[in-house]
Amino acid sequence: MSTPYSLTIANTGSSPAQVAMYSTLPSEGGSAHSIIMFSQQIDASDSHTYTWNLNWELGWGTSIVPLTNGVSFTSQGNPINVSPHKGDQNGISITYDGDFSSAGTTSSKLEDTHLKITTDDSFTKTDSAKMSVCAYLSDKPIFAMQGEPNGVYDLTTHPTYYLAVTDQKEGIAVSGTFISNAQKIEFDGVFDLSCSLNDRNEFACPPAGSVNHDAFDL
Repeated sequence: MSTPYSLTIANTGSSPAQVAMYSTLPSEGGSAHSIIMFSQQIDASDSHTYTWNLNWELGWGTSIVPLTNGVSFTSQGNPINVSPHKGDQNGISITYDGDFSSAGTTSSKLEDTHLKITTDDSFTKTDSAKMSVCAYLSDKPIFAMQGEPNGVYDLTTHPTYYLAVTDQKEGIAVSGTFISNAQKIEFDGVFDLSCSLNDRNEFACPPAGSVNHDAFDL
């Protein structure tokens, strides 16, 4: 098991705040959506700690409409444990026989730090209109893409983390009727960080290295 990460947020403001954490991956494309990994209301003068590790899983899920910002993603089946190292199970294949299903795969040609999702020609775009393929960390969906037949998704396993104040819960594609400017979190060789949140919905995350990030510039 990988070394756990932890991120503690202290609310130094005068009212409760719903604080979400989400991530992006370098390989994301136009149909990709970051899924809120954690979302917790933190009372004024209180704190909360999020913990996770880099144990990767791949799978698929559905939504009531094609996945887009603000829509809830629901995992289906059991996500499959994978590892971005040669010789390990580093991918899954997805097929369709009236229902979608997945199985683990190993590719000797896949670069370290990469994971792969392969789909076959057993389904059409109509069949997969409300299906998305997904990457998971610590059993939580973090990143989903529109399901397409007969192709390959190549994922790079270097997530970048962000904090934001929002009205959305875990499992929602990042959006909402309100979301603050997000704060990029850089661990920079450490596994534990602490941040504070003020009344302006601004995060301070020492040590230096965290920068503001437009929440919708994904």
